[in-house]
Amino acid sequence: MNYEKSLKLFKLDDKDFKNLLNHRLDYIDDGDNSLVSSQDSLDKLNKQLSLNNEVFYVKNKEELEENTILTLSPKNSRNIPVHRPGEYIVLSVYIAGNYYSRPYYVIESSNKEESEYKISVLKKESGLVSVYLRNIKERSEVTIKGLFGNTYYNSIRDCNNIIAICSNYGINAVYSFAKRILSTGLKVTLNIIYSVKKYSDIIFLEELKSMAEKSSRINLEIVISEEIVEGYETGFASEKIISKYLTKDTSIIIYGEEGLLKYLNKEIENFKLPKKFIHYEDYLPRCNVKNAKKYQLIIKYNGKEYKHFCYNDKTLLDSIENSRLIIESLNRTGKDNCCNVKVLAGKVKIVNDVRNHTEKYLNMIDPANTYPNSNTIIEIS
Repeated sequence: MNYEKSLKLFKLDDKDFKNLLNHRLDYIDDGDNSLVSSQDSLDKLNKQLSLNNEVFYVKNKEELEENTILTLSPKNSRNIPVHRPGEYIVLSVYIAGNYYSRPYYVIESSNKEESEYKISVLKKESGLVSVYLRNIKERSEVTIKGLFGNTYYNSIRDCNNIIAICSNYGINAVYSFAKRILSTGLKVTLNIIYSVKKYSDIIFLEELKSMAEKSSRINLEIVISEEIVEGYETGFASEKIISKYLTKDTSIIIYGEEGLLKYLNKEIENFKLPKKFIHYEDYLPRCNVKNAKKYQLIIKYNGKEYKHFCYNDKTLLDSIENSRLIIESLNRTGKDNCCNVKVLAGKVKIVNDVRNHTEKYLNMIDPANTYPNSNTIIEIS
């Protein structure tokens, strides 16, 4: 090969330089148009990893003493995203003409042959959606969005010694975690500290005991606060109890309600663990109101105006749902960017305000953490 001849390939004379743009456009025009199609690889990957308001049906319903287990299967028989223990779905249902969305931890999933999710509904829960799901008929349809959550085990982020502290519905996530360890042989030690008020509040008791007996990697500690029961700790998930399972390299994952999370913030403070080793779902502090008041709520939506009522001890999301308007809400933590709601008039109280400067300037709110303090007008877009 003539060196001088090949070298000219890297040189541009005045004519070549002037035509450089045209040459580039020719190269682009000769390219494969499929690379810039609307159905690109990222869209396909997103559909494999998440669900966007897809219709599922109740495939099976199992009544246990403390809870009801629902098996949910996609109506279109697609392979669904496999959940990581600790992740949840947002399940939406119609009740008496109203549309309600609630988060539920997945206790088990399958993407083989017949794809399905299993969720657990506590029988002591008296909420509208919980009661509806406990009485739902097989083959009934629900809508699912997800998966969501940050309280799953991540081998890059977390230590191999996990202390999982839970109460109430949080046991669903921990139960799922324990099952995953047994089924996959995951090299993780899971120390479960299950806090309940009464012995009768415990769910999955026999299953948890059985898993702890089968695997040396699963330890179970049940703490009962309002009763003294032989063989169980009495009190709360205290620093003393937690320290029994603490090692040099430990991650703590907390699943539960506001009261447990606030209490544990103080109990684990003395451990001086880096924040990256402490995980819990964002929770929404409730607005404590002594005297409930009723106000008028005007909702502007899709060019129409709807009149309804709102209450200072209930969130605007509750009032919107009761007005029979459909509005998506991913969770109730005050960090939901799914709903575009603007306050046009009235006074409101925002609990756990995490809005950015622009959202505050535009008077945008998340209805899940906003309470009315007067007659209120909002706009949903």
